[in-house]
Amino acid sequence: FSEVAAYGNFSANLTGEANPQRLQGMRVTGNLFEMLGARAEIGRTIVPDDDNAGKAKVVVLSHGLWQRHYGSDPGIVGKKITLGGEPFTVAGVLAGSFVVPGQAADVMVPMLADADPFRHNRSSISFLRAFGRLKPGITQQQAKEDLNTIASQLKREYPKDWDATINVVPMRDEIVGNVQLMLLVILSAVGMVLLIACANMASFLLAKAAARRRELAIRTALGGTRSRLIRQLLTESMLLALAGGGLGVLFAAWGVSGLVSLLPATLPRTAEIHVDARMFGLAFLISILSGLLFGLLPAVEASAADFNEALRSDGRTSPGSQGRNRLRRVLVIGEVAVSLVLLIGAGLLLKSFMLLRDLNPGFDSRHVLSARLALPSKRYPTREAIATLHDKIQSRLASLPGVESVGSASIAPLSGPLASTDFQIAGRPALTGKDVPTAQYRMIDPGYLAALRVPIQRGRNFSAADTEHAPLAVIISESIARAHWRDGDPIGAHILMEDDLGRARDLTIVGVAGDVRQENLENPPTPCVYVAMAQIPNGNARWIANNMFWLIRTSGEISGLGDTVRRQIQEVDPDVAAASIQPFDQYLVKAVESRRFSLSLIVAFAGAALLLAASGVYALIANLVVQRTREIGVRIALGAQPRNIFWQVAGEGVLLTSAGAAIGLGAAFILVRLISSMLYGVTSHDIVTMLEVSAVLIATGGAASYFPARRAVNVDPVIAMRE
Repeated sequence: FSEVAAYGNFSANLTGEANPQRLQGMRVTGNLFEMLGARAEIGRTIVPDDDNAGKAKVVVLSHGLWQRHYGSDPGIVGKKITLGGEPFTVAGVLAGSFVVPGQAADVMVPMLADADPFRHNRSSISFLRAFGRLKPGITQQQAKEDLNTIASQLKREYPKDWDATINVVPMRDEIVGNVQLMLLVILSAVGMVLLIACANMASFLLAKAAARRRELAIRTALGGTRSRLIRQLLTESMLLALAGGGLGVLFAAWGVSGLVSLLPATLPRTAEIHVDARMFGLAFLISILSGLLFGLLPAVEASAADFNEALRSDGRTSPGSQGRNRLRRVLVIGEVAVSLVLLIGAGLLLKSFMLLRDLNPGFDSRHVLSARLALPSKRYPTREAIATLHDKIQSRLASLPGVESVGSASIAPLSGPLASTDFQIAGRPALTGKDVPTAQYRMIDPGYLAALRVPIQRGRNFSAADTEHAPLAVIISESIARAHWRDGDPIGAHILMEDDLGRARDLTIVGVAGDVRQENLENPPTPCVYVAMAQIPNGNARWIANNMFWLIRTSGEISGLGDTVRRQIQEVDPDVAAASIQPFDQYLVKAVESRRFSLSLIVAFAGAALLLAASGVYALIANLVVQRTREIGVRIALGAQPRNIFWQVAGEGVLLTSAGAAIGLGAAFILVRLISSMLYGVTSHDIVTMLEVSAVLIATGGAASYFPARRAVNVDPVIAMRE
């Protein structure tokens, strides 16, 4: 690497103002912004000279915090703000385009690496994340091999504290990797809808050219050349495409703000999405290409017609009409095939979403209000200080009208943060390396499991008797009990848990709780251990201070309770920042918001594709009825039954739709594999969904053929033969 920079997590309360706020941020090395080429909107960024312990403390604000909290005040540079009880001078505000992978950062402060409390704790390897700029000519794989050579040396030198490999990922992939597939799928859906619309346009132009045979024949008779006719027809098709593109741009300019408001929070750089000159240029280019590509074939076909025959014909049919109709049938079949691929994808995503939505997460979030607190670390550095505050808040919240139960924990399910610990089972051979069992680690009070209605399957819950002077107790999740006590009872067994800065503690299992999906809904519940908040090691007190989740279960609606909860907390300690006070259901909503957004768009595009395909079938059958009016009149005059005429006409629409469905079904078997990672509980080759969607599409094609078929039945044979 030519240069390496790093950052670590940083969070602090912004105090000294009316309402304290919990701000998330980063501790960064002095060269980070310079290496990434980040610029300041006003003021300056952090520079290498700031990263020395003896320098005055400075902070750089994010563009969002500057706008949201300080009203874009340019005079903020040089002012002092209080973070975590300490004064910081605002050095500058970052530009709005600055993005760090997977990090919501309101404030950035120097890392001061030499004074970092984790500097000598080799077992904590996840508090830093590094960026490196590759030297010219060095590949990503070479860098990875070089780093893992270093990792192997560290493992030999510190076998107890180091057991990791190092991955090297391009920064672009780190920023957009988790949403890239979703965006590509949406873009593909857009392309399919555009393709169907263009096929409809080509079919329309073919029909229009057929109706203008006499006009084109007269133009030719008056000296018009074939190239001149092609240019005229192409100009008309491109004008149509440009008119449609112009309307599309107007709709985009009107609707983009609403679309952005629906985007999931995980999508990076949403603030930069707007209608600009590049979008206008792209829309213009697509419109021109669409008009050119899908207008060329109708123009060539129309200009090649036999104009002598056209001048002699009755204006209704011509020798070339069969060729044109054959081409239009191919276009309609193609439309149906493409729309079926899109519909099957939408059907699979919809089925996945419904399965995920109806999934039991292991807890009951209804009528639960959540609040995330952040305590001033200097005032609450110990377990005892936190316990005193906890008891005061718990007493106040439990006494509120309508409150059934109140509990708190270091991390709530699906809230974002994660913490894990290794453990060994006492009395069994010690495991090493990757065989050491790991579980999610939660520090909870006696009311937490009851507030979320997580069931106790065996044993008991924590109680007020589980104090710091009582025997150390632990509750394990059902998955741990199944894995390690398949035929036995874990109650009363001991586990050695490394939750005291790498040192093991001996805890007695007092209960087995139901499994809870802690990280997300897609993956199975992970093993989890719960320790009593009153018995945590003092070294873990800072984790509770940074993240204390409160869960308040009520007997009815929770609307309006948030302000009351915030007021009660402020009365206990006005410097405690209460953030994210919201119904706990919102965490479930956020867990599926990315799926909901992509599903909404795919379903909308699939619906548009279905309507376009149906309109294509309708237009073709209706036009064929018009072309065959005399034939139908003759058939009726000769005694053909109306129902036979009806089914002959409608049957052609069903036949075309079925042919397109057959082709689309084959294409779907191949293409839907691309979205297999976006599916849950259903395979990409779910035959039931594919057949159901195909049946809907064929029925839609039949419905689109109904009105032209009814019109054919009602043809008056006398009038038809006179025309």
